[in-house]
Amino acid sequence: MQSIFQKLNRYFCVKWQLAVLDLNLGRWIISSSNKNIPYLKAENAKGRHILLQPILSIFPYYMMVDDLSITTIHLHHKYSDCTWKPGRMVVETSPENYQVWIHSNRSLPIDEKRHWLKKLCNDPGADPNNRWGRCP
Repeated sequence: MQSIFQKLNRYFCVKWQLAVLDLNLGRWIISSSNKNIPYLKAENAKGRHILLQPILSIFPYYMMVDDLSITTIHLHHKYSDCTWKPGRMVVETSPENYQVWIHSNRSLPIDEKRHWLKKLCNDPGADPNNRWGRCP
């Protein structure tokens, strides 16, 4: 899991946070420190969801596309030579179901994110405002 944290640190420029979600108790934010890995594993083993998102100051530069098939990923997030388009991080959230984080070089307003998410076949119920994604 430390290697996953290292990759997330690179992708989000060390500016990301974690949360634990219990469907009955709600969500609580915790530090993305390696020292919290045992706690996160224990919470996940209890059936709780481990979520992540970039911190507020960089959130406008990221967009998460949710509930995608591998076919949709190949269609929208890879080039024809099967290389990844820049700025993508793909997370398999359950067997054959994916989320894709996209990093933009400019701030994206919420309305523009909504426009692109519709074009990218995002889960229609998943709004980009304060969106959390599943931690790999």
